[in-house]
Amino acid sequence: MNELKINIYQTYEMTNEMIKTVNTLKNQHWKHSMEEHMEWFRANIGTEDYHILISEKNNLIAYLNLVQVEAWFDEQRYNMLGIGNVCVDKTRGKLGIGTILMSVAKTILKEINTCGIVLCKENRVKFYRECGWKPLDVMKKSVSGRNFEHFVMFYDPTHMIPSNSNTLNFSKDF
Repeated sequence: MNELKINIYQTYEMTNEMIKTVNTLKNQHWKHSMEEHMEWFRANIGTEDYHILISEKNNLIAYLNLVQVEAWFDEQRYNMLGIGNVCVDKTRGKLGIGTILMSVAKTILKEINTCGIVLCKENRVKFYRECGWKPLDVMKKSVSGRNFEHFVMFYDPTHMIPSNSNTLNFSKDF
């Protein structure tokens, strides 16, 4: 593996070309038109949200975003960062690059003193556990008013959120 370059941006620092490059990488994992990727980005990503980009020889090989979300555990509201679009170039899988992404995300969470949430399917739980994230025990989950049937993992250096709850509702997708 060549030298990797890690860049952290907030949305307002990203150019349209950078966003297109991110969406091209995301399309390896989530097949949508470029316009659909851009529409999702505009609808769900705020100007102050964070983006971690890992490049090798000026080629983007990994990405994730940290999006400001409101979460209601039962009736208690919390502000946190939702970690989304965790992806590594399919030709670079199984090299530990995803673990590096998650490590950088944890560092950001510690630095800004907040917790992070990841929504994932069962086949990704082991990966997130290995990265130091824990599952939440929640009976009913929803994102933007839509029922969510998969897993919720969290990393909470602040120890602010409950580890179990009857309901968990997120204000938006991430």
